[in-house]
Amino acid sequence: GEAMKERREMCVVVKADVQGSAEALTRALSELKLENDEAIVTIKVLISESGEVSKSDIAVASVTPETTVLAFNVAASFAAQEDARMLNVPIQYYSIIYDAIESVESRMQEVLSPTPEGEYVGAALVQEVFNIGGTG
Repeated sequence: GEAMKERREMCVVVKADVQGSAEALTRALSELKLENDEAIVTIKVLISESGEVSKSDIAVASVTPETTVLAFNVAASFAAQEDARMLNVPIQYYSIIYDAIESVESRMQEVLSPTPEGEYVGAALVQEVFNIGGTG
């Protein structure tokens, strides 16, 4: 039965433009549950607030491995972006609740049944191009 299954928790930090959106997204995420024969994956929401993504959100997210910051109709402060890059905390931006939920579900799917070692082909998203040239 369920007692034998390994429980895996995926943590998220939810930041939204208004408290109502943060609550709606948090409620939807807390209800997500994926399972297979071996394991059950659920979502744990560490922070659910309105306002831009701040340094303290990144600090909280960085303490728990595999935590994703979901920014719903909000930006991240420059300091938060810097910290996120340094601490390797992903910040994902959404304007549609279903997109956020779908993306979290696909992450859960990966947590539930990780691709065998050596099989995975990485994907990268170029967000900014910095010109590192000899100036002066």
